[in-house]
Amino acid sequence: MLAAFGAKPPLTEQQMLALAQALNGLRLVLGTVLDVSEETDPDDIDPEHPLAAEHQLYGFLSWLLEWTVRSLTKA
Repeated sequence: MLAAFGAKPPLTEQQMLALAQALNGLRLVLGTVLDVSEETDPDDIDPEHPLAAEHQLYGFLSWLLEWTVRSLTKA
């Protein structure tokens, strides 16, 4: 992941795949810690919940992974 972020654009397909794998791994670990399921609705998370920031991070990682995968399918 560090190599992908330190590379000058554009990233190679191999670097994008490595980034996608790293993002997916982080997202899976965080999702397990947060006990995320298919029924989990991010809009239902109370901003005062002690893990609200972690839920936001999970959402951001999901978004970033989605756009990484989209960029790979356009290549």
